[in-house]
Amino acid sequence: MKQFPLLPSRFKWIALALILSSVLLSFALKDYLQDYRVEASTISINIINLGLLMYFFSRRKEDDEMLALMRLKTLAGGVLLLIISIFIEAIWNCIEPDAFEENTAGAVMKIMIFINLMYEVEYRKIKNSFDAE
Repeated sequence: MKQFPLLPSRFKWIALALILSSVLLSFALKDYLQDYRVEASTISINIINLGLLMYFFSRRKEDDEMLALMRLKTLAGGVLLLIISIFIEAIWNCIEPDAFEENTAGAVMKIMIFINLMYEVEYRKIKNSFDAE
């Protein structure tokens, strides 16, 4: 089975640094960016999305076919959840316009967090079952 190309494992640390720096900078500079609050939050959310994508697509040291299949299944579940949430948001906006205040980047961030959490939970379950044997 041919695997899709992944980032090297050291990109996981770069991704975590991006996420932490974006969160810390947004809290540290929130008083100075009052005039540009919407733009600054959008940039911050996009940097967090980039970090989450890098974290999800970085290779683990013990990657094998089972982990690649698990990664693909969680990605498919996350994409399905994203599509369902887009349809629900579109239907709800027809019923009650301007009900959702959050932008698309925030929705993508929620889905990426969900995908990463699903993958980590599945990975921990498999790892613990192998350790128990």
